Amino acid sequence: MEPEYILLLLYFSGRLFFYNINCLFKEERNTFGFCKRLLWGLIVFLFSPELPEALLLFAIYTAMLTAEYFLQPKGINKAGSYYSVHMLLAFVFWLLVIKLFLPILPEILNPLNYLRINLESLFFPEALFKPEAFIEILLGYILVLKEGTIVIRLVLSKIKAEPASEPVPKEPDTDEYERGRIIGILERSFYYFLILSNNLGGVAVIIALKSLARFKKLDQKEFAEYFLIGSLLSLAAAAIPAVIIQLLL
Repeated sequence: MEPEYILLLLYFSGRLFFYNINCLFKEERNTFGFCKRLLWGLIVFLFSPELPEALLLFAIYTAMLTAEYFLQPKGINKAGSYYSVHMLLAFVFWLLVIKLFLPILPEILNPLNYLRINLESLFFPEALFKPEAFIEILLGYILVLKEGTIVIRLVLSKIKAEPASEPVPKEPDTDEYERGRIIGILERSFYYFLILSNNLGGVAVIIALKSLARFKKLDQKEFAEYFLIGSLLSLAAAAIPAVIIQLLL
């Protein structure tokens, strides 16, 4: 398993389970979430074949969390810029650090990884299980879930296409946002696996069902804009990772 995939999988799965998006949108620091993600990173020792490699990945992972914790936007208008910086660091800078230091590390067997492989072979025979493909598909799915939600929120906020609250029209409707978040997660999950399996007809069915469910509210201009833009962003957030994973497999 490539160390780059191990690092990205740990980082984004930690964000999926323990990262509160209010840290980005409301300038909140979640120290408890940071500690939980730090402990989550210890899983790296199960997937790295060499002990020095595992230590390097955990050190980089800790640096990633620390940078994310202290690099917080000052105001909602800068949230998109800070998010872009975090993603650039994750997909470019830290992967370059791995490439730079990994070749000079000594070769020392990681006993935890050796134990995991032996246990894995009991349940997943090599002829039936391809861990590399599984990791790539899982990483893409994690990006579709959590990062897709964040990107959609950032775009809707930037172009001011958020659902308005009825009591306070200038404030975003948090209840509608929450409903949209849950629907979006389910929607992108179906899109992702349907596109991976080349079942584009199923994608069209989901779009039609979603439009039918919100048909009456589409008479409202503000909601129609929010619904249309959010739906297209949701489709793009699922389709782009799915196509990239298809090309990698």
